[in-house]
Amino acid sequence: MNKNKLKLLSLMLSMIVVTGCSTTQGSFNEKSHFSYPNSNVKALGAFKVTKSRTSFLIPPSFTREEELELMNEALNQKSGADLLVNYTVNTKFTRIPIIPFYTVEVTMEGTAASMKVGTQKLRPLIDGSNYQ
Repeated sequence: MNKNKLKLLSLMLSMIVVTGCSTTQGSFNEKSHFSYPNSNVKALGAFKVTKSRTSFLIPPSFTREEELELMNEALNQKSGADLLVNYTVNTKFTRIPIIPFYTVEVTMEGTAASMKVGTQKLRPLIDGSNYQ
């Protein structure tokens, strides 16, 4: 019976040690860069980039430069991309309570687009919209 109690106690301690808590927070952004008036913005496709960091004792953080690196990685996924539109930035923070072990994961996803400065071509848009 003592062996069973010891096994149960070790199982409970193991569960406490490996149990963690995760929280996610995010933001929605309309665009990453200024888009000039009268420019033609064309969607090139979806993108998704993720970066994570793990630390012991002190929770990790991301700097502005690392956020810009994420943005550049996203732009590099689609050839000719100048800006990101309708994208989200989600941060997932995971902590294991007994052991001071932290993980932070930042995910950026949305649509990469190209911008051509010039005069917008509105006639094809109006004709294609079935607007009378």
